[in-house]
Amino acid sequence: MRIKRAVQIKIEGKGRLYDLHSSCKIFKMTSEERNEKLLKILERMPKGTPSWVRSYLHGVQDALTDDLYKNHLEFCNEVDGKLYSVNRGSDRYYEKFVSPRELHEKGTKKGHYWKGTDKPFFVSPD
Repeated sequence: MRIKRAVQIKIEGKGRLYDLHSSCKIFKMTSEERNEKLLKILERMPKGTPSWVRSYLHGVQDALTDDLYKNHLEFCNEVDGKLYSVNRGSDRYYEKFVSPRELHEKGTKKGHYWKGTDKPFFVSPD
């Protein structure tokens, strides 16, 4: 594959990943929805795409995933139908409402939720 074509694939792939990241935040997608769309993007890469392009795009995706976990998601436990965060900076930080023991013993639906919402991103099965 010519270098010009490889660079074009790299640029287009990066754009698609950024579009997915933006959509993911806007629509508060679940991890499963996001991963399905990510696979479609990666499957669209032409046969013969150089490994350096694939590696670059995987790196971009890793950085965007890190952004989600750092800035847009928080780890929560549900206790008696309410979500409590383990993030001290959150308005629903658990220590304001329940004890650590209650959180541990009564906590269900543990996982990552979109900040400021009750929408799950990735929640472990009960």
